[in-house]
Order: sequence, then C-alpha cells, then structure tokens
Amino acid sequence: MRLGSKVRRMSSSRKEHLDVTAGQFRHDLVSGAEVVDKRLISPTVYGLTLKVEDPNFGFHAGQWQVALVDFCIPGTNLVGGYSMCSAPDQLRTEGTLELAVKRSSWPPAVWIHQQCRVGSRVTLKAGGDFFFHPAPQDPARPLLLVAGGVGINPLVSILRHCRHLRAESRRTGAGYVPRPVELLYSARSRHELIFRDTIAKMADEGLVTANLFVTGNDVPANDTSCHNRRVSSWDVESAVARLGGAPLCYLCGPSAMVEAVEGCLLGRLRLNAADVRFERWW
Repeated sequence: MRLGSKVRRMSSSRKEHLDVTAGQFRHDLVSGAEVVDKRLISPTVYGLTLKVEDPNFGFHAGQWQVALVDFCIPGTNLVGGYSMCSAPDQLRTEGTLELAVKRSSWPPAVWIHQQCRVGSRVTLKAGGDFFFHPAPQDPARPLLLVAGGVGINPLVSILRHCRHLRAESRRTGAGYVPRPVELLYSARSRHELIFRDTIAKMADEGLVTANLFVTGNDVPANDTSCHNRRVSSWDVESAVARLGGAPLCYLCGPSAMVEAVEGCLLGRLRLNAADVRFERWW
C-alpha cells in the first residue's frame, strides 16, 4: 500500500530563507569561506567544498542553516540555506565543509550552478533545529533516516557523524556507540541517488541498512540495487521492526513525502512525537 498523505500546497514563489527560518536557532559566529572544489555529482546537483576561515566555526550533524548554511551570495543581498552533507569532524580536522545544491530557478542556486567558481568567496552562518548531537553519556538508540531527493544531504551528514562516533568509541573504549541505522532513500532517477557509493560503503561496513527507491522509469529489470517504486507504509513499518525498538527518526524531503511518513510513524506505529524530527521543503 502506498503511503497516503495530506498534501500542503506550496506557493509558486519560493519563500525567502531568512523569513522561513527566522524562529530557528543560529550560532552567533559568522565566518567567511572560500570555494576550494566544485564538482557535478548528478545531472542536476553540484557539490561544493568550502574552506572555512574561522577555526571556531562549527555545526551539529544534520543541521540546516549549516547543514543548512546562511549562504550569503557575493555582490547581492541574497541568502541561501543549504544542507550540510559533511560531518562535523571534517570541519574540525580539515577546516572544510561540503554542500550539495540542486539546480533550480532560485537565485542562490542559479549563482552556485552558473557563476560560482573555485576561489569564489561566501559568508556562512550556522544554525537550524534539525540535528543529531548525542552526548557521550547518552543511551544509544536506533536511528531511522528517510530522505527524498536532495533531502539526503543532512542525513548523510548524520551517517558520517555516526561513522565518526563509532570509530572514536572503538579507539577509546568510551563515548557514544551508535545503534543500528536504517535508511530509506528515494529519488526520481538512479542518477539522482547522490552519495549512492558512500551509502553502499557504509552498508558494507555494517553501519547502515540502506533501501533505495527510484520513482522514474530508468531502472533496468536486472538492477536489484534499488526498488522501482515509491516508499510505502510497509517499508517504513518493516524498517522500524528491524530496528527492534522505538527509534529516533529523521525525515527530510518534499512536504508530501515527509507528511506521509510522519503520519505512518505517529499514527500506525504510535511513536512518540518528540522522536520524529523532520525538515520539509518550502
């Protein structure tokens, strides 16, 4: 059975990032950054690596406004919010962070796709209420991650942070030890399943059980690496059952998808609302 949902219609004109996120947490620190790499990671998505100037700049895995950043476009008064796809430890050890930006008519995205170059400079401010930041003494809980399209960005940040936490716990014999992670990730085409290789490697390492879904018609009949359909309520229920306990849930993607999954988790499965965290696209 396909997930039912109540669809919230979106305005034809995209809302301003600062207006939509005005009530959300932001770190006080503002830092300059330089684009040190720009690469095409799908037919419609560019990946950026930014070298951050201020060593005190930081973020939590999954945040948007870092993991989304307030991304000030040079020469304009435009501010774009983009989900971080790197983990906090990369920023601490290498001084860099990564974004993945989908092509659209929104001016900040147009600038990134058409004008941004290696050497371009931007201004960043971190924030957002959507993040995974367990304390070392916190009891570990299983995680359910559900992504649609480029909604995978903050969830890959969370996965990378889990990998770091696991490595640290193995190295030190202490700290937070991540429990099993289930990922349900849907895109319109195989080519838009960004970070597919990264996710496959994490699955091989035993960090995550990943189920990939493609809603378009470009999946060969002999391709068993992904499901050629939408995420269903059965997929959500099965993932929760495999996790074997009440998971923390992180959802990011189109509003209709997020609302449908949220309804399944809170309605059919009766999870605690505080354990279901989500970001909807505006």
